[in-house]
Amino acid sequence: MPKQDSGQEICLEGQPVARGLAIGIPCVLNQFESKIPEIHLSHEEVGAEIERYRKALKESRDDILRLKGELAREGVQDGVLVLETHLEIIEDPLLNRQIEEEVRQAKKNVEFIFQRAIERFRKKFEAISDPFFQSRFEDVQDISKRVLAYLRDMKRTTLGEVPQNSIVFTRQLSPTDAAEAKRTHVLAFVTQIGGATSHTAIVARAKGIPYVANVNFSKLQEMNKASLTIVDGLLGKVIINPTEETLDYYRCQKLQLAEQQETLKSTSFTKALTLDGQNVRLSANVEIADDFSLLQQYGAEGVGLFRSEYIVLQKGSFPSEEEQFEIYKSLVEHANGHPVVIRAFDIGMDKVACALKSNLELNPALGCRAIRFLLHEKELFKAQMRAILRASAYGDVRILFPMISSLNELMEAKIVVSQAYEELAKEECGLEIKQNIKLGCMIEVPSAALIVDLLAKECDFLSIGTNDLIQYATAIDRSSQTMSALYTSTHPGVLRLMKMIVELAQKQNVPVSVCGEIASDPRFVPLLLGLGITELSVSCRFLPIIKHVIRHTQKQKAVDLVTRLLELATAHEIQDALVSEYESNVPAGSIKNF
Repeated sequence: MPKQDSGQEICLEGQPVARGLAIGIPCVLNQFESKIPEIHLSHEEVGAEIERYRKALKESRDDILRLKGELAREGVQDGVLVLETHLEIIEDPLLNRQIEEEVRQAKKNVEFIFQRAIERFRKKFEAISDPFFQSRFEDVQDISKRVLAYLRDMKRTTLGEVPQNSIVFTRQLSPTDAAEAKRTHVLAFVTQIGGATSHTAIVARAKGIPYVANVNFSKLQEMNKASLTIVDGLLGKVIINPTEETLDYYRCQKLQLAEQQETLKSTSFTKALTLDGQNVRLSANVEIADDFSLLQQYGAEGVGLFRSEYIVLQKGSFPSEEEQFEIYKSLVEHANGHPVVIRAFDIGMDKVACALKSNLELNPALGCRAIRFLLHEKELFKAQMRAILRASAYGDVRILFPMISSLNELMEAKIVVSQAYEELAKEECGLEIKQNIKLGCMIEVPSAALIVDLLAKECDFLSIGTNDLIQYATAIDRSSQTMSALYTSTHPGVLRLMKMIVELAQKQNVPVSVCGEIASDPRFVPLLLGLGITELSVSCRFLPIIKHVIRHTQKQKAVDLVTRLLELATAHEIQDALVSEYESNVPAGSIKNF
């Protein structure tokens, strides 16, 4: 690898969406869109134009099938699932019939008609600010670029063709771009646009490629001549022209991270006990069926959060009760006797909701989402509850209600569960459905945090969703690129809210878990344990490192740390204190800035 240039070191900040460290050579991909001309066709030319469209679809489909096969051979199952979604889009008979009919009616070139249809899609999706479902347009856009490239007979430069040791810089990265990337050539991704909930992020994480999004490098001329760039996918930093000192530091960090990951693999099945014997239940966050097999591989003590809305995302519509039952049953069986917490659909004003004649809202985050949507669509809600109750015949299943903001919402949700029980009992479905299934609330809005004592009397467990709790407590849209610097897990107000939640729950003897992103951050483990959290739920791949930190944490020291942190006035002070505490307590040889 060449030495770095002698130019000035430049450090850019962004959002870490796939963790890891990389040191490589910048490879800038330009994505300029040329204007597609509008060409009028004669009646005789229409048939050939439609055949040209069908040929482009077939070639695009062949590309995706090839990529799917490559990902399957690499063992990147999350990426395979994303490409299944792409196949569904490209094979959509309604869309394709619409395009062909427009070509016949308008007698215009198919590129123009096709791009106009995609533009209509874009406008519809721009009216929906929910980032979870905006990733669906990312898929449509990705497919459209591929089809247009074949229609225009353009040579596509893929990420499979970039040089070795490349740090890929581009304005926006599509899921199939990420899927085409060879891990032996692409060391990291850096984009100006992107988010942690996108399909691109899912593929990057599945392939183990560090990824930092929302980085403003558009006016950075120095990048084109830089011979070395560092991507810190742990802290969201991109360092161009690093000094020898910076380079040495990150080379050491990379080596330590690799050594640590090897060590952690051997401790997957040890107990998550603190140094003074406090047991912490370490469960897994699960989104898709491909994650089920990872539960035993990483030694998860059950599923602390199954995000059932991903079933909706993958299918593009609400699944039937029977489809849900089969998925939940499979999950419970993979949990091998451990508890499984299934969260009711946590969706907003999305594409599926529109199909149910719900109205679009200017601010979906504050509108009819999660439990509000479910209580508005009670038959859909009840069908999910019936499927979950049926799955309880196969193991320890629990139900979690999302975004509860009042006691009335909780009581209404419990009534729906009771109705589902009653219906199944009358039907004599032949399953030994578990009676008195445990019910829980997500605590992710301030109004719920303030009445935890009331909510705890009516449920069996609580789960703090830190991602949304931070968003609603600080009034910062967590999907906003301009406000991302203010969205911080260490805001003093957030810490005080969490302390209050735990204390109020403890008075009612109701356990509290944390399933948000901070539970996956090793530096937050002492803080969470010190607050009195007894269960953490994290993505499977982070279970080993979190267990490692728990086993090197003393509970009383963690309690003392919380006391000190609550006296600090700013988010930066708290963050610095957490980093300092982590660095002073992790064993020698452990990565400092995981």
